[in-house]
Amino acid sequence: LSLSQIRRTVYMFSRNVEDASLPLSIQMTCVRLMHHLVESIFRRRNDPAQAADARANLIRILDATVSKFRTVRPGVAGLLENAKRAEDMEAASVKAAKAAQDAAESGGALDASTDADAASAVKTEPS
Repeated sequence: LSLSQIRRTVYMFSRNVEDASLPLSIQMTCVRLMHHLVESIFRRRNDPAQAADARANLIRILDATVSKFRTVRPGVAGLLENAKRAEDMEAASVKAAKAAQDAAESGGALDASTDADAASAVKTEPS
């Protein structure tokens, strides 16, 4: 890509990252795509004609990333609490399912032994 194409791409993706109306998945995809451009931009820093523009693109990518972190930061505590609650609920559900399975297995074993005892009692009764 030429530097002008990279500049337009970085501009467009950085605007998408800052657009709160877009889903977070699209914003994060834009961040990833901008970060893939960093190496291509970084290689152009030695060319004096492109150095200033390359630096401006790198700064725009960094600014968009930091800005996104600032936007996401207040919600992180709530997300972590929700994740912890979900993990606790899942662990309780797994524990309850395991207890029910153990009870079914031990109850099934008792039923089988009771059936076997009843069958042997029928065979041993005098006629």
